[in-house]
Amino acid sequence: MTRTLDGIQFDMPPTAGQIIALAQDHRHKIHNAIYEKDVHLGNFTLAQRIEVYHFTRDLDVEQRAQFYKIYNDELARSAEEDPLHPEQAEAGLSVFTIFIVLAFIVMILWFAVVRTHIS
Repeated sequence: MTRTLDGIQFDMPPTAGQIIALAQDHRHKIHNAIYEKDVHLGNFTLAQRIEVYHFTRDLDVEQRAQFYKIYNDELARSAEEDPLHPEQAEAGLSVFTIFIVLAFIVMILWFAVVRTHIS
């Protein structure tokens, strides 16, 4: 028995390759939807998840758990491979960097304001 979801033919139960292809297709569609003015990403991704939910209702509990594990792992893997937004870029500034910038500002203020008033 086969079923179709988002243009991908699935055997029942689906193979890991088919599930990965679906996750990659969903990731690609989300990436393209980011640049669409009319698309609300929350509604778009929710609609994708609802389609997957309805598709997995035909699977037994173990097959469903395996499906979601593969699907979610592939989405997480593809999200982590984004070279334009590496995970370490989210860390922000270090305390040392902030201290150096503040010290530089204090030096500028000292020489520009305080030193001219003392002389």
